[in-house]
Amino acid sequence: MTTDDKRESQRWARRERAYIQLLFDNGGAVHVQTEDISAGGFRAALAAPLAEGSILHVVIELSSSQSRYLLAAEVRWCRALAADQYHVGFSLLDARDTDYAAWQQFAGALDEEQ
Repeated sequence: MTTDDKRESQRWARRERAYIQLLFDNGGAVHVQTEDISAGGFRAALAAPLAEGSILHVVIELSSSQSRYLLAAEVRWCRALAADQYHVGFSLLDARDTDYAAWQQFAGALDEEQ
């Protein structure tokens, strides 16, 4: 778990395969791996920057359980690490027709394990 005054929920260092699709971008997609996850969001490494405030469809596939969650997320921040590597922070949105409630249950189970 990491600590940050701005976070509303605990973060767990977990590398999970994630599939990110930009809204209204003619189906453009990027495959990434999460760096850490929480009930409220996640951080991922990408090869290109994303604009803060962008709303994305996100599918997170958990390699450990083969569970799959369709979520909506907002890009909260994007930081360059190198010329072609960026860390991006995503905040999950409680959007209709997503697996937000199921994700909350999954994250709650992580909290109970610790």
